[in-house]
Amino acid sequence: MEWVESDGMTAKGVLQLAKTDLVETLSAIVTRICSNHLPLRRHAEVGIAVKTGLVNACRFLLKNPDDIRDETVCRVLFGLPPYWEPPVSRAEPPWPHHQLRAYRWTATIVAYWVRNALEDLHSECIPDRLMPALNRAVRDAIYEFLICKPTFGWRLSRMPRAFLTVMADIAGHLQLPRSVG
Repeated sequence: MEWVESDGMTAKGVLQLAKTDLVETLSAIVTRICSNHLPLRRHAEVGIAVKTGLVNACRFLLKNPDDIRDETVCRVLFGLPPYWEPPVSRAEPPWPHHQLRAYRWTATIVAYWVRNALEDLHSECIPDRLMPALNRAVRDAIYEFLICKPTFGWRLSRMPRAFLTVMADIAGHLQLPRSVG
């Protein structure tokens, strides 16, 4: 498989960017979508939850795919909600289809961790009817961020890229999560 490589970011750099720029972007999205339901005193919790979800997702995705037990990889890579649609970007670069799939998969995994970190706020303040729009906005923002910061996206998408490469090499036809596209 050919990839448009974009090396140059360390794991520390990924975590730093996630904890600053991406936390700010996602926190603003969550606060905007949930503003009518989230008490002002709870707004600070949004940033904390988003940061927790991002850091945990990044730490998982930054691991060497060979060092992770098979059941853990399957649970995380394939345990995504089946009703989630693929993230979209206003301007996808002219990269190979499999690379865009890897980035969509990465965005979905990160969004899933962020969504899980927001569960307490969801159960206490955010109505279920807002969750599809919130989940979609978070997924799309993460995908856009991965594309706009190619070194970040390249480093973070290592595990989905490795899986897609192995599947192509063995001509496997395992059904990928719907949200991968």
